[in-house]
Amino acid sequence: MPLGHGGRTIDITRGAGFAARRPESSGEDAPGPSATILVVDDDEAVRRWIARVLSDAGYHVLEAAGGREGIQAVFAASQGPDLLLTDIQMPDVDGEQLAGLVRDARPDCAVVFMSGDAGNLWRVGHTAQPAPRLLAKPFGRPELLDTVGAALRGEGGRDVGRPGGREKGVDEREEGRAG
Repeated sequence: MPLGHGGRTIDITRGAGFAARRPESSGEDAPGPSATILVVDDDEAVRRWIARVLSDAGYHVLEAAGGREGIQAVFAASQGPDLLLTDIQMPDVDGEQLAGLVRDARPDCAVVFMSGDAGNLWRVGHTAQPAPRLLAKPFGRPELLDTVGAALRGEGGRDVGRPGGREKGVDEREEGRAG
C-alpha cells in the first residue's frame, strides 16, 4: 500500500509485522491512563524496554521495528494511536517521515521523538511544526513516563530529557534506562 507525504511515496507492504502489548491485569484496575501508544524503534532492546515500562504503567502499547511497520500499525488499528513515540534515525522510513504520515492520517495523535544523537534532537526540535516533544537517549523510567504524560495532556514541546544524550549499550538498558 503506497502512501505519500511531502512529495515522497512510501510502499508499506514490505516488512509487515508489528506487535501489540496490553497492560497486564492483576485483577485490579490497571494503573495510569488507558491511552494507546505506538512505539517505533529499530533497536529491539530499547523498543521492548519502553513497551514494558509503558504497559506496566497502564498504557496499551503497539510496537513497530521501523517506520514501515509503524505506518502499518497506524492504518491497521481501528482507532489510531493517541501517541507516536518514535526514534528519529531508522533505516527504512525515518521518524520525521513517519510522524508526517501519522499526522496526515490522525491529526490528533501526539508525537514524541527520541534519539541518542543530540544533533538529530536539535534539528527536529527547531524545524518540526508543531513543536514536538523530544526525549534524549539514554533516559529512564521517570523521564519516559513524564514526557509521555505531558505529550498526552497536550503540553508544549521541545522538552529534551538529557541534553547531549548518546547511544548506550545493552547493559545500561537492562539497568532500567533506554538508550
